[in-house]
Amino acid sequence: MEINILMLLILNIGVSGGSLHYARNIINNLDREKYVISSKNSIVASPSSNEMWNTYDFGIKSIIYSFFYLPFYLLKIAHGVLTKKYDCLYLPYLHSWSPLFICIFKLFNKKIYVTIHDGPLIIKNNIKSDILLRFCIKNSTHLIFLTKYVREKTINKYGISQSTKTTIQPHGLIYPNGIISTPRTWKPKMNILFFGKVLESKGIIELIDAVEEIHGTIDKLHIVGKWYHNLKINNQEYINIVDEYVHEEDIAKYFNKCDILVLPYREASQSGVLTIGIAASIPMIVSNKEGLKEQLSENEAIFVKGDSESIKKGLIRLIKEPTVYENISRELYIKQNKLNWIDISNNINIFIQN
Repeated sequence: MEINILMLLILNIGVSGGSLHYARNIINNLDREKYVISSKNSIVASPSSNEMWNTYDFGIKSIIYSFFYLPFYLLKIAHGVLTKKYDCLYLPYLHSWSPLFICIFKLFNKKIYVTIHDGPLIIKNNIKSDILLRFCIKNSTHLIFLTKYVREKTINKYGISQSTKTTIQPHGLIYPNGIISTPRTWKPKMNILFFGKVLESKGIIELIDAVEEIHGTIDKLHIVGKWYHNLKINNQEYINIVDEYVHEEDIAKYFNKCDILVLPYREASQSGVLTIGIAASIPMIVSNKEGLKEQLSENEAIFVKGDSESIKKGLIRLIKEPTVYENISRELYIKQNKLNWIDISNNINIFIQN
């Protein structure tokens, strides 16, 4: 029986953020007929692409590009669908332009595949993001979730049509260039790392409070990532703040330098930072949120409640118990083979083709 291979249009038009790392790895390992459009303005290395567009996610350029470029892009894609150049659409993450392209494919009764990363868990009072997510979920034919937890929360809040098909495919490992992935050896003075956007929901206050009580037993706490929190902290010699978006080529140096990664998140659906931690075999302190517990088992991290006292106890355990520290690192090293992009992309391809 001959299988009809659908031409898949993939829009990878964001310019920054962890979702672009996810998209690049999925696209590069998706072994099928596909037409990939990426952004000329991305600060993350793009996957192999057929076409590059002028896009922006924020600021005045977003308005300018939407006014001058977007109408042309919409007409071009509509023509491509009409002439059967594209059979279906895949959005590896959502962009402010996504609803318009979804409308084109829906108008021609084409299949629409969307990966939902965090669902409603990070939206809170952001009305624009809530409307964007709700529209894309309601109007897509197929949804790909990274965790069961996100699927459950998304369905509970927005609901989905009975005809909408879903699958759960985990986030693969992100290997920044130069990352040291081999198991680690315990040492008496350790560097602690918080990596990623510094938001109130990430539990940064609790982490700082925890470290303040035990700073004599560590080298430094490194808070690395763009600061979106209005918290003002006094300069402390044991805290190093890198308040900037970290470019891809610089990520490895922080993970290689540090010995413990802390994810003290108050809310979390899943974490791309956690996958870098696995790739680096770095023992982690992780808040016991459902999405994160899907990514790691009990012997692959120290799970904590997320308050400063529990974070402190978790840090003390890794600092004072060499066997625990090294066992966790070895478990993470073993886990690396289980989260490869080839298998994840193959599963997504099967979902699309079926």
